[in-house]
Amino acid sequence: IISNSDNDPEKEKEIFNNLLSKQVDGIIFLGGTISDEIKDLINHSSVPVVVSGTNGKDDNIASVNIDFAKAAREVTEQLIKTGAKDFVLVSGDYSKKAQEDVLSGLKDALNKHQLKLNNTIELSGSESYKDGVNVFVKLKNNLPDAILSISDEQAIGILHSALDAGIKVPEELQIVSFNNTRLVEMVRPKLSSVIQPLYDIGAVGMRLLTKFMNEEDIACCIQFLHRLPKKQAHLTIARINFSIKSRQSSFILRKHRLGAVARAYNPRTLGGQANGSPEVRSSRPARPTW
Repeated sequence: IISNSDNDPEKEKEIFNNLLSKQVDGIIFLGGTISDEIKDLINHSSVPVVVSGTNGKDDNIASVNIDFAKAAREVTEQLIKTGAKDFVLVSGDYSKKAQEDVLSGLKDALNKHQLKLNNTIELSGSESYKDGVNVFVKLKNNLPDAILSISDEQAIGILHSALDAGIKVPEELQIVSFNNTRLVEMVRPKLSSVIQPLYDIGAVGMRLLTKFMNEEDIACCIQFLHRLPKKQAHLTIARINFSIKSRQSSFILRKHRLGAVARAYNPRTLGGQANGSPEVRSSRPARPTW
């Protein structure tokens, strides 16, 4: 059963309760933000629930997501090496948890180099192209060296507005986003974006849910490897952090090996290492925008 909430918190609660009433065996929640009401429903659910693509800041909720804080730190370090000193973070209404993590990682890197964040622009909207255009209007008289945007659409709006104003990208303004949707391939110069292996996140989320449903032993923490090319300013894969904590509920899970760390090189072998090298979904250069 697939249900779409259209990012409506009230509709999310209604769908969640409807799924439980249909006596499903498990639920995968895909969303940018988990409200307190949804957290409460998950923690009191009679069936296992896995959150994919986000993190509800709750140790009792099993989640599959990339480590946005670490990705932001490494992106910021790379930008600083290219000479960037003045940074702006552009956020929105949807991906609240990701924004908090990106802001944390960004500040960590800036503090390390004794730099300060110029501004954090929080938009009340859908993280859209138009939002990006509006951001550039606010910044054009005092442009930073680099802009980090949660949304690809926002970043493209900033990119196009900068080019229309005669700003050279990336020579005068560097732009990085955190979605890596197919939109980044459709613009010139190509948009630099942290790669989220969405297929793998979904596959591992489903595998994790299956293990919960089968009451199998699972590792507490499973991570995909990440790397940054030494001589290229682009990301090939971002680190994925799997946070799996035992919780009290009406379904029984076998004991978790708390503190255990496993490397997941293949989503089909959750909790163990498969033969072969890690799968990298894309090594697309993203140099042109940063």
